[in-house]
Amino acid sequence: MALKRRKLNNSGILSNSYIPPLRATQIDRELQKLPPDSLYNLTHLWLSIPSTQPVPNAYLRRKGYTKSSLADTFLTKLKSLKNFKNKTQLKKKLINTILVEFYPNGLNTLQLAQIDVQLLVDRPTSSSWISSTVKIVNGSSDIPSNEEDISNDERNDKISKLTNYTFSLDSQLFLDKFIANLANLYLTHVYISRHPYFPLIMVRVQMYDYTYHRSSATHSEVFQDLTNRALFKSEKMKFNEDLDRILNNKNNRTPNQEINTNLQRQVRLQIQPQVRSHKPFYILLPISSPHVIHSVFPPDDVCSRLILQTLETTLANDDFYKVNRPCEAKTNKLDTNTSIITSRKIRIFRDADIPKPIKNLNTMFLLRGISRFGSSLGAWAPYAEGIVDMDIFENELKHLIVQPEEMIELDGHSDDDLQGRPKAEDRKQRKIISALKFKGTLKRIKPKKLYKCNGNHGDSDDYNDASIDLEEYEQNNENFFESEQKRLQNRYASAVPINESKFEIKAQLEKKKTQGNEKDVFSFTMELTGSDVYGGLHELADQGVIDPCKIPDWLTGEVPMGGTVVNGKLRTKR
Repeated sequence: MALKRRKLNNSGILSNSYIPPLRATQIDRELQKLPPDSLYNLTHLWLSIPSTQPVPNAYLRRKGYTKSSLADTFLTKLKSLKNFKNKTQLKKKLINTILVEFYPNGLNTLQLAQIDVQLLVDRPTSSSWISSTVKIVNGSSDIPSNEEDISNDERNDKISKLTNYTFSLDSQLFLDKFIANLANLYLTHVYISRHPYFPLIMVRVQMYDYTYHRSSATHSEVFQDLTNRALFKSEKMKFNEDLDRILNNKNNRTPNQEINTNLQRQVRLQIQPQVRSHKPFYILLPISSPHVIHSVFPPDDVCSRLILQTLETTLANDDFYKVNRPCEAKTNKLDTNTSIITSRKIRIFRDADIPKPIKNLNTMFLLRGISRFGSSLGAWAPYAEGIVDMDIFENELKHLIVQPEEMIELDGHSDDDLQGRPKAEDRKQRKIISALKFKGTLKRIKPKKLYKCNGNHGDSDDYNDASIDLEEYEQNNENFFESEQKRLQNRYASAVPINESKFEIKAQLEKKKTQGNEKDVFSFTMELTGSDVYGGLHELADQGVIDPCKIPDWLTGEVPMGGTVVNGKLRTKR
């Protein structure tokens, strides 16, 4: 069910219906990022909701078209494109139709935001992420002076003692307050939705600056901008004819002729004031978690810091304050139209145990969401999967004792009998040991167990008046599980794949001398990189390159992001 339309009157809020001055090649580049199926579903959504339905021009209005009837006509044409069996041809035809027929004036800010957010879902490795934790502070004394230095133990100890803020928000109210606070600082567009597979609120923030750019674009430059690879030959020829007529002010035409509004718009872009957009900033809020997953930004990025500070100010409102501790007296409360509360402050601190960005949204969610696997990896994974201690509502007939686990294939290679190779029985034993070290079980993890925290997707909302097709929602969910199932078919695949891990090894060696014992201290740094570093170590253990019996626990993925190892014991950052 669609939510009520918000009414926010603020000059700093960029409307969903505003069409940024992007050229056709730029729009084409944005549309090309999406897979064909996602692009088709998104176009169907655009033609179905009022905020993104095409507006008929004067020529179409004279022919009797309204906004609703035009959208119905385009929906019929869109459905006819399903006849394309080749996905590549479907995508090319669809982009061509969007640029030429459906949206010749360009895409509005809501459509561009939906493209970016859909890309995060379709390609979770397309962006890098860092995480922070939201804490409740009572005063400046609670904030460490060196809060930016995540490697400082004193800083981390002080932050760990603060109370966590757990997200349990009235999402619509939160969005309205967040937009209002941010709009006081910048010209801003904010889009918020829910992830289709995870209990995760996704916030995309786009900031804009006003700029005035006058360009002396020639006929060939404008034409080259419009005739890109997505357009067919017939549309290119029509563009060329209409462009000649527009640039030469030859607007005499019969009532049945229509000058292409896309070309008119592209010519106007050369002389009219424009807005320059900053890079989108993403904030992902896991439900019932104190953590914030957000975009990576350099220390001197003022806009990104303003966004996080605005998030702190918004969360400080008592309307959002739901934490497991006695209610505080609501004192010193200011005007209800603002989210600033002087009795309590919210601060967002960067997490020290994830020192480097992670280029996988699925991995970041498993580490920072409410999945049990975030704190039960390596040999402890069976506890997260629920095959050791079952949930109280689970079917007891599925317990490991009643139904022995399905064993992975442990047969040896065909060259086991070659000279210098261990016997097949020894290799089988080594594979069992390495599987128990890295996975804690010989059973493959099922994706529905891994992402069990999803809950009921039917409760998901789109916070920009977009209705949800539950049948399509469930189908997309199944497609996600199928892709994860295919990934986890590889017995070396980690439940939480990590691309980079770093360990600082420190130890003391005793050296005996005639006058007494003397200790030599040595240290070195070990960095592991790859698509799945612990999956790679598991495979090396299977092959006998490393001894699974001697490999330390901290190299089996129990603490995926690494830490400091002192005399063989791992000390992680908090």
